[in-house]
Amino acid sequence: MGIILKENPSTGFQWTLEQNNDDILELLNSDYIQPPGLGIGSESHHVWNFKARKSGDVRLVLKRWRPWEGDKSTVERLDFTISVKS
Repeated sequence: MGIILKENPSTGFQWTLEQNNDDILELLNSDYIQPPGLGIGSESHHVWNFKARKSGDVRLVLKRWRPWEGDKSTVERLDFTISVKS
């Protein structure tokens, strides 16, 4: 399973995985991907890839923020409940 969100790191704001349950949904990797041909400062994507480990419900929360400014800098938060079935 994968999640793709638009991100422009040149603004300082970045997406971060804030909450997950690795026992049910294991994070395999998280990468920033800039499409070919776009210059620095262009909108790109942040991609997270997960692997279902066992059945259950998991709350997955991602936030867009400036980490060095702390939680007060959070401008967007996405909150999902994912049901994993075997």
